[in-house]
Amino acid sequence: MCIPWEQAIRFYTINNAYLLFLERELGSLEVGKRADLIVVDRDLLTCPVDQIPATRVLLTLVEGKVVHRAKDFSWEEPSAERLSPSKP
Repeated sequence: MCIPWEQAIRFYTINNAYLLFLERELGSLEVGKRADLIVVDRDLLTCPVDQIPATRVLLTLVEGKVVHRAKDFSWEEPSAERLSPSKP
């Protein structure tokens, strides 16, 4: 039995945060949450299944800070002003 990729990703993100009673801090990208995320080199929801094992992590952020950046990945960390929510 297989589950859809979208459901598998939810199991590893928001569902795990919920099970740990941390859904207000982790599990999704929202203002006020920790901003733990990865950037990969392909869309895991649309790429062929046999290509998934070759997926590379290009960037890893933990609490909004870069902890890993692939040497061949160009990315400029945004300033604090750009990260702050817009004021009405």
